[in-house]
Amino acid sequence: MSRTAVLVIDMLNAYRHPDADRLASNTADIIEPLTELIARARTDEDVDVVYVNDNYGDFTADFAEIVRSADAAPREPRPEGAGLEAMALGFRANARDDFENMRLQFPAYDALYAYCKLKVEGKGNLEHVAR
Repeated sequence: MSRTAVLVIDMLNAYRHPDADRLASNTADIIEPLTELIARARTDEDVDVVYVNDNYGDFTADFAEIVRSADAAPREPRPEGAGLEAMALGFRANARDDFENMRLQFPAYDALYAYCKLKVEGKGNLEHVAR
C-alpha cells in the first residue's frame, strides 16, 4: 500500500433518484478530468486508486463482503466474489475508458444488490457453488 491515493467517492451511481438530473449534469463536467487523473494514477506504482460508494446508505453486509472478496482477498472470501472479480476484469478489458467501464458495470452491481436482497429474504440461494 502506498502513502498516496486517489479517492473516488460516490461516482458509481445509477442516478435513479429525484435530484438525478441536477447531479448528473454536474457530474458530466468532471468525468473527463477524473478519468485522466485515474489513468495517470494507475500508471504510478506509488499511487493507489480507491473507490468508495455508499449506495444510498443501503448496503447489506453480504454486498460489502462480496465486493471485498472480489478486490481485497479477505481471510474468508465469499464464493460470489470470484465471479464479481471476473466480471470486473472483463468490463475493464472491454471498456474504452473508466467512464464507459463504470457505465457498463452499473447493471451488474444493481443485479448483485438485488441478489443480496433476495438472500436476506431467504430466496437467493446459489445453485452452482464450488464445494
